[in-house]
Amino acid sequence: GPTLNEIIFLNNELTGCLNSNIGLLNNLTVLDVSFNQLSGTLPETIAELDDLQQLDVADNLFTGDIPPEICALPDLQNFTFSNNFFTGESPVCLALPSEGVTINDRGNCI
Repeated sequence: GPTLNEIIFLNNELTGCLNSNIGLLNNLTVLDVSFNQLSGTLPETIAELDDLQQLDVADNLFTGDIPPEICALPDLQNFTFSNNFFTGESPVCLALPSEGVTINDRGNCI
């Protein structure tokens, strides 16, 4: 049957939290919710998206720590979480560039 591989909600003036049910969309390869006004923490359920390659949550109002499980996704190639209010980044995330994964963590409270 049909599958959803990409969600791109770039610059849609979205508000509120990113629902933890996002982890149920297990065929996602791209999730881009950048340039919105989403808040709260990143749901750990994103780590259930084993096929995810591109994750962009930049330019929102997210807070808290980046869940290390997200940084351990097996197919992750690009993780952008710049210009939010994240306060913590685990060693797993800090090691991503040495593993060939592009990250952008600028403009946070880290």
